[in-house]
Amino acid sequence: MSRKSIFPFMKNSTSTNSTDFRHILKQHLLQRVTRNPKYSQGAFARDLGLKSNRLSEILSGKQGISPQVALDLAKKLELNQSETEQFCHLVAARHGRSQALKDSSRSALASHNIPEKSQTRNFDTSILSKWYSIVILECIRITKQIAPIKWYASELGVSEAAVKLCLDNLRALGLFVKDDNGHIWADQLNIESPVPSANIKQFHLAAMDLAAKAIFSVDMSEREYQSMVIPMEAHRVTEFKEKLRNLVHEFADAADAQTRATSVYMLSAQMFPIIQLAQSSSTTRTNKIKEKLLKSPKPRTTKH
Repeated sequence: MSRKSIFPFMKNSTSTNSTDFRHILKQHLLQRVTRNPKYSQGAFARDLGLKSNRLSEILSGKQGISPQVALDLAKKLELNQSETEQFCHLVAARHGRSQALKDSSRSALASHNIPEKSQTRNFDTSILSKWYSIVILECIRITKQIAPIKWYASELGVSEAAVKLCLDNLRALGLFVKDDNGHIWADQLNIESPVPSANIKQFHLAAMDLAAKAIFSVDMSEREYQSMVIPMEAHRVTEFKEKLRNLVHEFADAADAQTRATSVYMLSAQMFPIIQLAQSSSTTRTNKIKEKLLKSPKPRTTKH
């Protein structure tokens, strides 16, 4: 199987207005988890001044919030004035104590072309640049099932909130679906896809960090490291980059052809310049002398 880009959703991705106050809360939680994978939903509840179980029920739709709580949350989320008004109107449109308050908020939302309910949602695709998102999706692709969130969190060393949000976004972006037999089919992420460059750099930094940790934590029988220093002619850099890329893809395709995989590995390859060679003036003079000696006629030998 050839590894191709599977980011068609990135081409037409546009920012849309949030149409559910819960979605706004989830987006802020996602942003914090993206910055710090160990950040949890419990930490988010603490920062919002809510009990953890109450926040969980709010996000799941089991509880609503009052207009006053909405205003307090907007301040703690540091929303600007227009964002605060939208957030509070979204809350009141659903959980206002009177029908008049609900109708008023719905009218305010309609005047800003923000429907109370909509099928259109905006997801933060930057979560896809996180190394654990790619690992989780690969696990789903191989096993054709989704493991418990606690297991992913424990095995990958990230918070359960990070895993849950990751799964929510992967599902929303259509990167895995369930068939009639209950099997889950997942796409393969390719970090060469047109993800913003900052996210690509973040992924590669994480890959190298994982590799550095594996030197000390993974037995030699389960890992392989090859590093060398090689000479390179400037005009052949592109050629050798292509050779390395093809080699990595060939390796990955051979591994992907296995039918009974029991583990997920990280394969990372880098090639970069260390030093630019510059000839010193003495070296240049020496080379010129050598050139003259090579060009000068050989002395004749005289026979006695």
